[in-house]
Amino acid sequence: MKNKPINLLKKALALTIALCALVTLCASCSGKKDVPDPVLECGEEKLPLYFYEFMLSRMKGSLARNKYPVKDGSFWATEVEKTGQTYEEYYNESIFESCKKYLASAVLFDEMGLTLPAAAIEAIDEEVAFYVDYDGDGDQSKFDKLIAPYGVDTDTLRECYIIEKKYEYLLAHLFGGGEMIADSVREEYYQENYYCFKQVLLAKFYYKYQHDEYGNMIYFDAKTKKPLYDTEKGSYAYDKDGARIKDTFGQPMYFDAEGNVVYDKENGVPRVVLDENGNPIQYECTAEEIAANKSLAEELAATLTEGNFSEFEAEIKENVLVVGSVDEYDDGYYLSEIESAAYVGDVKYLADILDMLKKMKVGEIGYYESDAGFHVIMKYGLEEGKYTEEGYESWFSSLDAHIINDLFNIKIADALSKIKINEENLAKARSIADLGINYDY
Repeated sequence: MKNKPINLLKKALALTIALCALVTLCASCSGKKDVPDPVLECGEEKLPLYFYEFMLSRMKGSLARNKYPVKDGSFWATEVEKTGQTYEEYYNESIFESCKKYLASAVLFDEMGLTLPAAAIEAIDEEVAFYVDYDGDGDQSKFDKLIAPYGVDTDTLRECYIIEKKYEYLLAHLFGGGEMIADSVREEYYQENYYCFKQVLLAKFYYKYQHDEYGNMIYFDAKTKKPLYDTEKGSYAYDKDGARIKDTFGQPMYFDAEGNVVYDKENGVPRVVLDENGNPIQYECTAEEIAANKSLAEELAATLTEGNFSEFEAEIKENVLVVGSVDEYDDGYYLSEIESAAYVGDVKYLADILDMLKKMKVGEIGYYESDAGFHVIMKYGLEEGKYTEEGYESWFSSLDAHIINDLFNIKIADALSKIKINEENLAKARSIADLGINYDY
């Protein structure tokens, strides 16, 4: 496949929708014309089989981008944790449920008397024509063959884009870009759906920390990210030319009477060394070290005082692991069911901690063991408006999208309740495991 420009708004929206547990997929059908093989019907509105297959192919592409082995048949037969379904069953059902929202929104689109602007239709036609010209070398039959594994041809691909554009237009009409959400609504949603905790992590690994040229661990100012010296215990030193000795940041260094560098360990924090990819360099602990960390974690969980936040934070500082790294959140971790941050990368255990937090009261202490180590956690209350603070975007990146989704679900609830499934046509649908991997459309 050649590299080509992409309609970033469409693709970004589609991918975001697909990876947020499939809860925001909703759009509208593309008119009153005859719909081939409708799988869903609601009054005069019908959703075609090809749209369902197209969305499955797009999800398959999203999974492939995220390194899931979608070409391996055994993957689709693997059970999704906590669902009792295979990956194949889970995604087939999830996308089908999403398609119901598309159809329900078609009903709402018509009820509100909305129409797509001519410019929006023209832009879709230009995009499809570009694909035919670029990927099909100007031959529509060749392009049809290329996209057939996704359940569509040139004409039905256009119809899929119209369905999505109607959804975008409907949401913009109802909610704007989120600016129509009242501050009180956003705060209430945050208070009802998020949980905050801090932790003492006694890890099964340790990091390589930054040291100065004399072999001393450097303690940094958390805000300036520069070395923080103990100016009371130390003083300037001079080189042979009479100039003050400075560190690599250009700051004068402080030394004690014996000539040792003195850092402000009370107010400073060490920082990890990162590899060429920006990830902290780490080493595995020995079996003896792991056993000692587990013992200490269990002791802390049993002896720390419930509700004594200052005592708990003193233990965090005493047993700090990744201070000053990209993983540091001075004001805690903010988790919810709707944010992907709790389930990705090296922090998959946060999903289990989230389940614990739901059952805990503020100030309560919990214990959890993960592949990373032994976690002693304390539940904290939610600070008002935390989602607006710089540095916490990763925890709240989908907040507005999910508020809009919930409000939208209320709008389409009546139509959803009236949808009928055409079982005969649905039986013709290909499974996600059998469709092509749609990266581009």
